[in-house]
Order: sequence, then C-alpha cells, then structure tokens
Amino acid sequence: MSIFVSVVDEGSISASARALGLPRSTISRRLSALERRLEVTLIQRTTRKLRLTEAGRIFHARCRQILEDTARAEAEVRELDATTAGVIRVGTPSGIGTEWFRVQIAEFFNLYPDLRLELILEHRARDLHDEDLDLAVVRGPLPDSLLIARRIAPADLLCVASPRYLAEAPSLETPAALARHRCMIALHDEFDGDRWPLLHGGSVQVSPRLATNDMHYLREALLGDTGVALVPWISVYDEVASGALKPVLVDTVGERGTSYYAVYAPESRHVAKVSATVEFLVAFFAKRFGRYPPPWR
Repeated sequence: MSIFVSVVDEGSISASARALGLPRSTISRRLSALERRLEVTLIQRTTRKLRLTEAGRIFHARCRQILEDTARAEAEVRELDATTAGVIRVGTPSGIGTEWFRVQIAEFFNLYPDLRLELILEHRARDLHDEDLDLAVVRGPLPDSLLIARRIAPADLLCVASPRYLAEAPSLETPAALARHRCMIALHDEFDGDRWPLLHGGSVQVSPRLATNDMHYLREALLGDTGVALVPWISVYDEVASGALKPVLVDTVGERGTSYYAVYAPESRHVAKVSATVEFLVAFFAKRFGRYPPPWR
C-alpha cells in the first residue's frame, strides 16, 4: 500500500524508487503483485506517464487515509511511552500504600501533573496482569517470575505497643509472655498472623484479639493502647521515632533483612510513566526512612 501511494504521489515508478530507496524493479514487481491480488488494474502505464484507473483513485484515497491513521497511531503510542502522562495503576500492600498517601502524595502529582494514579491496595504479585497493573509493590523474598524487581524500602517486621499499654499490661520480656497480652495482627499473604516469627528461627504462637488488613486501623489501635502488634516497621516509623509507640522483644521477635520491591513486566521497562513512578518510589522512601536509624541498630 505504501509503495502504491508513493508511486502515485511521486508521479512515476523511477521517482518512487528514489524516494523509497528501493530498486525500480522492486517497485514494479510489488505494484504488479498488488494488482494481481486485487484482480484489478490500479495504474495504466504508458511510456510518458502513469494514469490512475477509477479503481486506482478509490484505492489510493483509502490507502492514503489508512497510512496516515497508522502513522498517527504509531506516533501516539511512542508519545505515550515517552511521556509521563495518562493513567498508571499501582498495586501495593495496605501498609506501604497508606504510608505513601499519609506523607504527601501531592509531591508525586506536582512532579507529574499529567499522570493519573490508580492505587490498588491488598493486591498479590501474581495478579499483576490479571488486575491490569502497570507495576506492583510486593514484599520479598520474591517468587520466581519474569518480572523486573527494584528494591524500594525495608520491610522488616517489628513488635510494637504504646508505652501506656506496656505500663499497664503484664511484663513482656520473652516471646512466651505474648500469651498474656492482647495481640493484634495484620492480615496479609506474607506470613501466618497466628504465628509470629522469631529472629533466630522458629515462631511463637499468639492468640489475636484483633485481626485486620487495614494498616491505618491497626496503627490507630496501637496508639489507642489496645495491645501489641507485629507490623512492618515503615508503617509505624513516625510513631516509633516520636516515642508514641515502643519496640518490644526487639532481639527475639520479628523479621530482619526483608524488603519491598517494585515489580513490573519487562516490556514496561522503557515506558516513561512506569520508570518515573519506580524512580519516585525509590527516592521517596530513601528520603523518608533515612532520617533515623532503625531502633534495633
């Protein structure tokens, strides 16, 4: 189709061959093949010039429109990949998703005013395509997959409670003492909430009085002197730094060395809105959690 349009627009097979950088014989051969496939004559050839038939005029108009639409579609797709505009769907665990929002998501929108964020909480890494996500934040270790992973933040689990609760509750010096406390758990896929991991192997059984997949609600319950919980450290970062919550059983209960990762499909690595969002997350959490050392260090 593009060769046919070029021949008509250039006025001759020779001129079209020069414009396209192809041999004249190739132009003639492909033009003849097109006419054989359509079973019509598109161009009447004379020694002096080419003349379009009625079928040729109709086909030329349609081909030109198709080629223009194709070029426009390709340009739009390239522009979409090259600019931070449009919609980006991000899946995150509740803890890191609410943390992002409570610390000024406005910075993200100020940087990328043409980008619309759709934040999907409590997704699963394997649902990246099923939920039509551009990228997802997951807690490691990562399952084997073809997804690209970029570390963005620590995901250590820390046992915490409010100072007032600890002052009024039974002594909490060993993991076994948790049996005498009001334990609260975060419901998610990463670990069994009824068994809290021990730093040196194994786990301790707890009897939870409250279970929720809403990290914001769990944090408010902790601040309300309700009980003790094992939570991702970043979800109580400010509260631990200010003293509103106190780490307990730091040397025995919890998990260290785990991380949150931004994961996305290999074909998205050069999509501007995806790479920009990943870089923002990396920079945001590095700045956010670099002010104070973790309480166990």
